[in-house]
Amino acid sequence: MSVMKPISTQHTLISAQSASGNFSRLGYIVTCVTLALFTTLSLPSNLLAQKIAILQSSDAHSHKIAIQIFKKQMAPYTTFVEYNLNGDITLGKQQAQKIRDSDASIVLAIGLKATMAAKVELVNIPVIYAMVLNPKSYDLNAKNMIGVSHQISVLTQLNSLRMVFPDIKRLGVIHNPEKTSSFTKRDIQKAAKLGFTVIERPLANENAIPKTLRGIIPAIDGLVLLSDSTLLTQESFSFILKETLEHRIPLIGFSSLITQSGALCSIAHSPIDVGYTLAELAKKTFDQSSLPWGSTISVQQQTISLNTHTAEYLNIPITEKITNNADEIF
Repeated sequence: MSVMKPISTQHTLISAQSASGNFSRLGYIVTCVTLALFTTLSLPSNLLAQKIAILQSSDAHSHKIAIQIFKKQMAPYTTFVEYNLNGDITLGKQQAQKIRDSDASIVLAIGLKATMAAKVELVNIPVIYAMVLNPKSYDLNAKNMIGVSHQISVLTQLNSLRMVFPDIKRLGVIHNPEKTSSFTKRDIQKAAKLGFTVIERPLANENAIPKTLRGIIPAIDGLVLLSDSTLLTQESFSFILKETLEHRIPLIGFSSLITQSGALCSIAHSPIDVGYTLAELAKKTFDQSSLPWGSTISVQQQTISLNTHTAEYLNIPITEKITNNADEIF
């Protein structure tokens, strides 16, 4: 006759705990999967298909920073498809077709060439643009377009200039009043309160630049370049840069690209702040929030870029204080 061995109480307890643990783990996994599925199903359909096409004009450093910040601010389920014109506007049509084929919900256009390509080729997709100087000159007022302003006020430029180069006191400004609204008589009064003397010379067209500039140079310590399309053609800018360098007059711009091209310094919008603003516009577009389409949004933070080669040529000493205040140095 066989005798049944008694089952130990400890063995029973361990077995029960093991079974309980297995059920507990299984329940945890089921709960996680259910929550994930519920969360996914609960998301609005527009978020599940949140794809953004990024079209760049070039690989400019400021463009890269703005895009990097923009992407970090977007939701983790956002997907990006990226295209680059590499400075060649003729690639616009080809890249635009790729963007249409990608089924992107929004286009982010960075730089003038990318923005112009989007304006012409992508009329049925929301386009958010940035890094365009004087956008009013290019009629970027389509109802599917909204931009981040790249224009810096004269007063902002002067405040930053005083901090970096306090010895520059007499400033020249040449501009076409019909092409820029960023300079007024009130700016002259505000500049005087900061210790500057501003000598303004209006001009009617590009042909008047040589005479106007040569007439103002003997009376100034620096020339402030405004976001004026009359001054920003390749021929006009090359002449202004050449004349100011020959007469040892610092040129103060409003874009790091202008600094890189030979200006002493520029006060421009921070690409980091531009990236944040672009992300906010994209989020509001996905949420179908009301936005002022056909216009531009301003940003507040500024950066200072410095060309040390130009400073050396102009015999302007670059102190540690100056380099500490500069955000970008060439």
